[in-house]
Amino acid sequence: MRTLFVATLLNPKGLLFAGTIFPAIAFVEAQAYAFSMLLFAGLLVPIALA
Repeated sequence: MRTLFVATLLNPKGLLFAGTIFPAIAFVEAQAYAFSMLLFAGLLVPIALA
């Protein structure tokens, strides 16, 4: 479990998503966060199924 946690922290894709793909306001306001996550999930599911 610890190894998985450390690997997740060292994953550069997480920093990419947090720093560039999601808007900064998403980490300040709950409504903007929910909208960003729903939009991301809405795009992720069809891409994953393709």
